[in-house]
Amino acid sequence: MKTTIISSEDIKGKRKAVQVSNESEVITAKDLMSSPVITISANATVGDAARLMIDNDVSCLPVTDGQDRLVGILTHTDFTPKYKFLAMAGDLYTLMGEYVTPETMQDIAKEVRNRSVDELMKTPVVTVKEEAPISEITELMLERRLNRLPIMRNETIVGIFTRHDLLKLMLEQIAS
Repeated sequence: MKTTIISSEDIKGKRKAVQVSNESEVITAKDLMSSPVITISANATVGDAARLMIDNDVSCLPVTDGQDRLVGILTHTDFTPKYKFLAMAGDLYTLMGEYVTPETMQDIAKEVRNRSVDELMKTPVVTVKEEAPISEITELMLERRLNRLPIMRNETIVGIFTRHDLLKLMLEQIAS
């Protein structure tokens, strides 16, 4: 099996190719976003958020207030805000220089599961409108080092665009 590594410079180059490849048809966020969006309330618990992520196979949840307005975003990495994991060989990881054990992970889970989502969510949230061209979205994601962007229609979140979506688009463009 051949392995290919795509760098941010490669993505910048492909972004221009995607832009020019079909000038009569501008590809927008609406064309590629994942929708509908699974959201969570700011006052829900982190345990609720983790369960929602696992059940729906997502790595982030846009956080909404009582009026369904976007107020933050919670990612799987926000569950361990004060811990830094360092990759090791195979399936071993270290936590602050110590091996992570199932007991360590259970301790972390106990520590955060009853906290409210609004304690761990990131704010402010960078968003784009659903009419935004992919070239603009790509630029924003690369400049800000974002893995995902909520897509908005007026004040309502209508989708999510991820680096995975960008990679799929690039592969489609390369294949055609």
